[in-house]
Amino acid sequence: MMHWDPNQLPEVTDLVVGFKADFHGEVTSSRYSFAFDSHGEGLGAVKRTLGCLMLTNLPEAGLNEALDSLKDIWTYHIQYPALPAIGSLLQTRFTTGTVTRRVDRPPLYLPGEE
Repeated sequence: MMHWDPNQLPEVTDLVVGFKADFHGEVTSSRYSFAFDSHGEGLGAVKRTLGCLMLTNLPEAGLNEALDSLKDIWTYHIQYPALPAIGSLLQTRFTTGTVTRRVDRPPLYLPGEE
């Protein structure tokens, strides 16, 4: 069995394109049964598999927080699947105006400053 250290993630993400990842999950109870398989290639597949590995080994105390965060991320990306690049959102606008008044404020001194 391989033991994985989260500090090794930067080394793992340097893998070449073409890397394949497979992950199997299964949940059973007296009323329900659920199983899934995930197969993929490339860095995205590696990241998804490592994410599953991290959740599987996450201490119980952090599980609810992690799942709440993932649910929020999922909801955001489902609602806004393809936002335009930030460069296309920025526009330069020019306007002209007239200065009507100038105000010089006294220096701000905070308690404890000399």
